[in-house]
Amino acid sequence: MPKLYEYLGLDVFFYSNEHQPVHVHGRCQGREGRADLRIVE
Repeated sequence: MPKLYEYLGLDVFFYSNEHQPVHVHGRCQGREGRADLRIVE
């Protein structure tokens, strides 16, 4: 799991073998969330 960003206990990372759409995961204080990335031309 490559980590993209870490700041004040917040980790932003992605799993290299996951599916579309492109998204990242975030973890802070034992909780985890996911955010989809939308690219608009």
